[in-house]
Amino acid sequence: LKYLHELEYNFMKEDSAGHESFQTSEKEDEMSHLFISDMIQKSMAQGREEGRMQGMEEGRMQGIEQGIEQGMEKGRAQGIAQGILRTAKNLRDTGISMDIISRSTGLTAEEIQKL
Repeated sequence: LKYLHELEYNFMKEDSAGHESFQTSEKEDEMSHLFISDMIQKSMAQGREEGRMQGMEEGRMQGIEQGIEQGMEKGRAQGIAQGILRTAKNLRDTGISMDIISRSTGLTAEEIQKL
């Protein structure tokens, strides 16, 4: 945009009445058109690249957040499972019947015996 303003300024000239007007030759007009087209193409390419980089960063951050959430959920599930096993072992060691432990924890009698 800065270049466009400079280009516009360079082609502005005062006419005999003191008013600014565009006075360009055909070659200058063609060159300015090419310059503007080139600047537009470069700006679009830069915008696409910035958008691509932003999308990649957002995707990376979303992946990290999702990984953390999955890790926390897996950790909670493992903690719960370990707590159930510890409770079942403690109940078994205090002489509670296998049937009661099995119904309370959801573990099979075989799983309880292996503790």
